[in-house]
Amino acid sequence: MGFVEVLIIVIFGLLLMMLLYILGIYNQLSFYKKKVEDKYETLDKEITNICNITSNVEDLIKDIYGEDKIQDVKIVRRNLEGNKDANERMYKVLGLIKFLDFVAKNIHSNNKLEEYEKEVNSCLENINYAKDFYNDCVNNYNDYKDKKLPSTIAKIFKFSNYNLCTITADED
Repeated sequence: MGFVEVLIIVIFGLLLMMLLYILGIYNQLSFYKKKVEDKYETLDKEITNICNITSNVEDLIKDIYGEDKIQDVKIVRRNLEGNKDANERMYKVLGLIKFLDFVAKNIHSNNKLEEYEKEVNSCLENINYAKDFYNDCVNNYNDYKDKKLPSTIAKIFKFSNYNLCTITADED
């Protein structure tokens, strides 16, 4: 083998190694992105669970406060369905919970409300855990994506940043 053939093989080998390295970075970005999306789905599922719990109390609210307040609850729940921003969904869910807590404090004798409070507290705890896991995944993804070479590859393949969920379920 001559010098030219060896040079071609070396250049081809280097190009292949570079291509494999870039492919590895792309796979790592895809892995982190998938983890973030999975954790968002978990967070979203918990938010949906709390919305379902609130629907169980609608008749009670209707009896006490009338149809107007039920419409308020339904509007908030409808707004949650189309919104993909975790912070805005959490904010709206907390507003809904605060209203329902107000109702619960005005009627202490109802067993359904006691059950509701237990379910809501359990869901809020689950939401906080899901939010923490989501934020961890977002941080890992954004940190990796912001490194020098991965950021270049992320720009080429249009990987965007994810935002942290900053609202906690136990805020007042």
